[in-house]
Amino acid sequence: MPKISIIVPVFNGRAFILDALNSILGQSFTDWECVLINDGSTDDSWAMICQVVEKYQPECVGLRLSRNFGQLGAIIAGTSRSSGDAVINMSADLQDPISLIAEMVNRFKL
Repeated sequence: MPKISIIVPVFNGRAFILDALNSILGQSFTDWECVLINDGSTDDSWAMICQVVEKYQPECVGLRLSRNFGQLGAIIAGTSRSSGDAVINMSADLQDPISLIAEMVNRFKL
């Protein structure tokens, strides 16, 4: 089974972080990591990311960018930190269908 890295850029998304992580935890893969990137948020997203990382490490790691670099910048930062065989980018607000992660992983293994 390949290791899957899930990259989650967060900008002022404190309210979404736990829902996003719970959706990831509901997936069936066993070797994974979640990289949560605080992209210059002005709310307390970073504090929430730190709580999540403390509870779920080593599977979860957090990155804190010095300012807002935009979603692409956050994805690049997360990808450079990731250690998986495959990388999946996911929005913290769950606009991307989490249910497709399993299908993407299955296609990657083929």
